[in-house]
Amino acid sequence: MLSYNLSPRVISANKVVFPPGKRGLTKKLSDHDLVIVFDGKGRIVTDTRDYELLKGDALLLVPGERIYAEADEDSRFVTYFVHFNFFSNKEAAAITPMLDDGRPWPKSVHLGFDAYAQELCSQIFTKLNIDKENIASLMIVNGCLLSLLGVIYDQFSRQERGIESYSARQKRRIYLAEDYIKQHFHKDLTVADIAAIADLSLTHFRKLFKLATGKSPKDYIIDYRLKMARSYMLEAEHNITEIARLAGFDDIHYFSRLFKEREGITPSEYMLKITSYD
Repeated sequence: MLSYNLSPRVISANKVVFPPGKRGLTKKLSDHDLVIVFDGKGRIVTDTRDYELLKGDALLLVPGERIYAEADEDSRFVTYFVHFNFFSNKEAAAITPMLDDGRPWPKSVHLGFDAYAQELCSQIFTKLNIDKENIASLMIVNGCLLSLLGVIYDQFSRQERGIESYSARQKRRIYLAEDYIKQHFHKDLTVADIAAIADLSLTHFRKLFKLATGKSPKDYIIDYRLKMARSYMLEAEHNITEIARLAGFDDIHYFSRLFKEREGITPSEYMLKITSYD
């Protein structure tokens, strides 16, 4: 339980993409920052500790902390930084709320794949940067932040009770599996082989992977292959059969059926549609 009724106020919001190995954002905070990791991995270093962050992590930074951020050497680091205060009252702006047991608001929470949290971040960023002079938009933005804080607090409470919680080591194993899929999508992949790469039993791997990404390993592979197929179509350098093979589909009929199920049109119709815009 919380010891206060929150009335958060968003000050600014930015989407920051760090290329592999890139370091930046060295600064001392005057307000709170909420960091949501959308993709990749990296770390944020404060005066007191280092936070290694993966996709789906949320990190609270508090006023007075001096920080810098950097991407992993082998991965980009895609984040939303929401600059805010928990209370709209100026006198309480620097206060971080306490839980009923006397602990401060949780610093780091893993949200996993949470489409609602992603949509809230998108709404905050879009409305604040496109229509920030509109009073109604500001009200929506602050409401989205309150909802986002609610999602974070709910996930923290669930993890405290041992629900849908898993260790940092397990998170890294799932990230390793995702990275392996992205590097080898064009090859013959089996879920059992990927589970072995992650050093997890097949049953445990399937459970953790779905928890972390919101998809089964099989669906994740299919969706990533279709994503790459769409990318090859944009290049307009290959025919449908070649694109299917490049994306990891050996059976052109299977590829066409899956593509139509996901996109609503056949691969040929999709290519015709995108080339008609040229």
